[in-house]
Amino acid sequence: MTFYIYNIIGEDEANNNELSVSVVHNGNSTLLKTFKMYELSDKDGWVKVEVSLNDYKDQIIQLRLFSHHALLPYILIDNIRIDNLNGSGIETTVDSSTKIYGGTGKIIVTGANGQTLSIFTPDGRLISTQKVTETDCHLTAIPGIYIVKVGQFATKVVVK
Repeated sequence: MTFYIYNIIGEDEANNNELSVSVVHNGNSTLLKTFKMYELSDKDGWVKVEVSLNDYKDQIIQLRLFSHHALLPYILIDNIRIDNLNGSGIETTVDSSTKIYGGTGKIIVTGANGQTLSIFTPDGRLISTQKVTETDCHLTAIPGIYIVKVGQFATKVVVK
């Protein structure tokens, strides 16, 4: 699922409005992603957000967008799309320039130069932490599912 959210920079403080994306499947709600507006970008404007629905492929689901308003009384959302993505089918844009996705035998992170990157197992065990020193970072990984965190954002990645 992709959508655009309008980031508004506050004059005196960061826009800490929060948005959560959940899926309801078979009567159970599962939180997929939560982020604060200021984490998306440091500039005013539309920012593309991607949330993986890969675990719910070919199933009937309901989506829930829930906002918590701390600074502004609204969050602007536009162009909500549900579509197939290339590669592993799981790709997340954590801000306007950073992407995290799985490939064949590797985890690929682009646009995260200078940020801290952490890789976890699905049960939360830390595998590695490092500072990204390149625009395109390719990390060797055995096939499986990983949780990759860059800055304040975390996403699930499938390595084939």
